[in-house]
Amino acid sequence: MEYLDAGDRSAQAGKDLRTYGGRLVPMRASAGESPARVAARGRYGRNALVQGAAAEFFKMWAVTVRARLPAGFIALCLHDELLVHVPAADGEATAELVDACLRETAARWAPGSAVRFISDTRLVSAWSDAKGAVSVPEK
Repeated sequence: MEYLDAGDRSAQAGKDLRTYGGRLVPMRASAGESPARVAARGRYGRNALVQGAAAEFFKMWAVTVRARLPAGFIALCLHDELLVHVPAADGEATAELVDACLRETAARWAPGSAVRFISDTRLVSAWSDAKGAVSVPEK
């Protein structure tokens, strides 16, 4: 939380931020800004640190999967979803590979950390089956 609080304070002060992975997040202050605008910039800065680190981690995971994948290809890489297309016979091994790559990425990203990253890895025969049925609440 101190990391996020420091990011909030720095953003409010108009100081540029760097994500955990090192990307620059420019924060520009203007003279005469309202307190609400300054506070909003702080919230934006804090959120940029969280979202930036998540995006960087995910991209590193996707690159690791791609580098280790013996057959098939990554068909979709979006936000926090990774869809890998492989022959059915390679499904189980690929699912294990995807999870192993997540652990490898976590070990590189935050060595020695007690944080455990998990994935919801599923084997499906059609992309439309990748997500379970969504129920819409009645109004």
